[in-house]
Amino acid sequence: MSPHHIFPDHLGTSAAPLRSHCAAQRGLTLIELMISLLVGLLLVAAALQATAFHLKDNRHLQQEQRLVNDLRAAMDMITRDLRRAAHWQAAEAGVWTPAASAVPRNPHGVSFSATPYNHIDFSYSGDMSAADRVASNEQYGYRLRDGVLQVHVGAAGWQALTDPAALTVTALHIEPHAHTRALTALCAQPCAATQASAPTCPPQVHTIEVGVFLSAHAAQAPQLQSQLRSRVHLRNDRVTGECAP
Repeated sequence: MSPHHIFPDHLGTSAAPLRSHCAAQRGLTLIELMISLLVGLLLVAAALQATAFHLKDNRHLQQEQRLVNDLRAAMDMITRDLRRAAHWQAAEAGVWTPAASAVPRNPHGVSFSATPYNHIDFSYSGDMSAADRVASNEQYGYRLRDGVLQVHVGAAGWQALTDPAALTVTALHIEPHAHTRALTALCAQPCAATQASAPTCPPQVHTIEVGVFLSAHAAQAPQLQSQLRSRVHLRNDRVTGECAP
């Protein structure tokens, strides 16, 4: 068989499939490509916006949590210290005995500033080294200065208790509430008529409750605000007066 009879038939049967294969492999048009890019950019923009919102919300929550934690830590420290106020390590020395020529008084106490009660000083003993006087390392206090809560730490003086970079303390209110109760039932003899109105008979116990109010806002976000209230009963009551002889 000659090549003249083979090649025309071979070319005629294979040319059509080749043309169909080439026609099926056409690419994207320019409009389709631009639409695809636009959809991708919109998805990326939405993802970036959601990420930015999440980061902002997370920072907001961190600032709020730190504000609450710092303010609560300051309040806990104030209330714990106030419960120790006027504690006298040598309290047994203040009990009268027949052999005692004089009975010493508790040298420790509490003093409040005038209205608005944003300053308190107090002392309490921590050892027996100064039973009859207040040592320099036994003096404490709290006050508010320029948005910073300060604590008086013995001989070290006034120190910052709150971080001004984290929160600004807007109010400190420490107000005493004094109560007096007569101890008439403890006396064997009733007070004389002239003594009933005198402060020496019958003996009286003086108790003090302290209301503490703190408020602050975040330093970098003033809209984030928090406030706490507490009421502390000072444990070391003061007794004055005496029974009739």
